[in-house]
Amino acid sequence: MKCFWLLNHTPSPLQIDELVNRFGISDIVFPSQTFAAVWSELPPGDVLYPDLVDSWIDSISAPDIAIVQGDSTYTFYIVDALLEKGVRVFAATTERVVKETTHGDKVNISRIFMHKAFREYRRRESKNISTGGNLCNILNHI
Repeated sequence: MKCFWLLNHTPSPLQIDELVNRFGISDIVFPSQTFAAVWSELPPGDVLYPDLVDSWIDSISAPDIAIVQGDSTYTFYIVDALLEKGVRVFAATTERVVKETTHGDKVNISRIFMHKAFREYRRRESKNISTGGNLCNILNHI
């Protein structure tokens, strides 16, 4: 099984270990250099890259999985499309360790992110309310 990787860094040894042992991943597929460069420096505003993004989405199918994190609007678009195709999609969760050191008047703060686990993106289960269109019936179901 493959894992399609879309993050701004390569997987750490802990992440690779989880992919292999939890999901049985035998191959990690990275985006093209063009897509990776765009993903790491998305411009502000409504600039879209539909051909680039959609071709990456189209290359993935279940039972393979995807790890996707980055710009929230693009991540939403990609995750939504992959879930629609039945592909399981995950984000990496971390523990942040902050270290602060002082050298005279200078303060240096470093942040180290330690991988903890992959968390699956899930859709909210719909709450189908049959109300017959009556506002009172709608309010009674809230």
